[in-house]
Amino acid sequence: MKSYLRALLYALGILGLAHRLRNRRTLTVFMFHRVLPKDSIEYRHAEREFTMSTGNFAKCLTFLRTHYTLVSHADLRAAITEGKPLPDCAGLVTFDDGWRDTLEYALPALAGYKIPAVLFLSTEVPDLTQDRWWQDQLVEALASADHLAILEVEMGISPLPNVQKAERIRCLTAALSEMDPEHRGTLLLRYAPALPLARQMVTRADIAKFAPLVAIAGHGHSHGPLTHLRRPQADLENSAQQLKLHNADFWAMSFPHGAHNHKIDSLACQQGFEVCYTSEAHLVDTGKNTLGTTLLGRIHIPENQWTCEGNSISNARLAFFLFFRSIRG
Repeated sequence: MKSYLRALLYALGILGLAHRLRNRRTLTVFMFHRVLPKDSIEYRHAEREFTMSTGNFAKCLTFLRTHYTLVSHADLRAAITEGKPLPDCAGLVTFDDGWRDTLEYALPALAGYKIPAVLFLSTEVPDLTQDRWWQDQLVEALASADHLAILEVEMGISPLPNVQKAERIRCLTAALSEMDPEHRGTLLLRYAPALPLARQMVTRADIAKFAPLVAIAGHGHSHGPLTHLRRPQADLENSAQQLKLHNADFWAMSFPHGAHNHKIDSLACQQGFEVCYTSEAHLVDTGKNTLGTTLLGRIHIPENQWTCEGNSISNARLAFFLFFRSIRG
């Protein structure tokens, strides 16, 4: 019955009308990670929470183009620095990390719809020599319940009592991000065996291929959670330097793993990151014709029961998932 009612409200245009009235003076920032063909070995082994099939991604883009005026990173920059108003129901498409499938599958789809986007690049990844990204290995390793505790012992980490699992994983991820890449790869291979996968992440040569449709901005250097790194300032410095070398948008970044606090916000600002994106799922108030904040929330769009009917993106479910989020200035 709920599914039928949702579909009816969408088909009658009621949800779309509510969105146009409620969210007229807002910016919605959409977060994607991986886009892969459903029949590929990469899709079968990818982390499901952050992976969308090419077919469902195309349906998402159709939905976004229908209900939003999709803007570029340059448009957002002009709104912040020059006070140029964003259009009604503005939307910005973003991707995280630097997966090569963003180039192979997401970019052609964006080009077909003429939709601009931003890639938040972890600036270490183009220079890594391993085909498989170490954080993907870590996700697979942690799928076994006992591996978290074993890896903590390997890394000399003693978790405090009553610490949540998510916090323990952040601590472990930070410690691994600061390791020598070769030693890190050897360690993780013991818990996540090699897979017959092609290179997962973009190379330096790939970065220029995103222009002009997809802007490149920062996502830390190592992709370690900045709140848990021993030297977060150095990580941010490395990121800013590499972005300048790539002629990228070195004035903007998103926080790896969504991890930030007042200290990290301040360090990011000191490194020249004037605009920082969080993983806090809210709409951004643009009601005064200028953005009143440079700390912008983003909404991660998954491929699951919140957005799909069966295995296919549902416009009605996606509308409920996106339209009624809180609005913050």
